Amino acid sequence: MSSKKFAGIGIGIIAVIAITAISISNTSEVQLSMPNSSDLQGLEQGNIAPDFSLIDPEKGFISKQSFQGKPLFVFFTTTWCTPC
Repeated sequence: MSSKKFAGIGIGIIAVIAITAISISNTSEVQLSMPNSSDLQGLEQGNIAPDFSLIDPEKGFISKQSFQGKPLFVFFTTTWCTPC
């Protein structure tokens, strides 16, 4: 192997090590903040939920009023959250 190829490989290895070290040292832990349960306000039994409307891909807009007098359970989830 020629000395130019050997030097090129050595510089490449050093560059990869340096970039890896820099990226590891710049990584900081992200702390997610969750509100305290004492800060959360929910509805008490018998109180009325605020009005809302949602888009149903099959039926169009659906509002809370369309469920007037019927029990309603709302479950929010996402497509990317597998355990949700």
